[in-house]
Amino acid sequence: MIPASPRCDTVFRMSAQHYRNVVIGSGEGGKYLAWHLASAGEQTVVIERRYIGGSCPNI
Repeated sequence: MIPASPRCDTVFRMSAQHYRNVVIGSGEGGKYLAWHLASAGEQTVVIERRYIGGSCPNI
């Protein structure tokens, strides 16, 4: 079991899984990249701390 961080009161149990691609963050760029990788048949996971979505002002 993973201990809860001071900012989070939820504890998650996770199992080890293997992915070919890991996208960190689900802003506009992350969603776009993950969508294209998955569409190409690549095994892809998106890691997001809180909410999916948003927009990146650096594009």
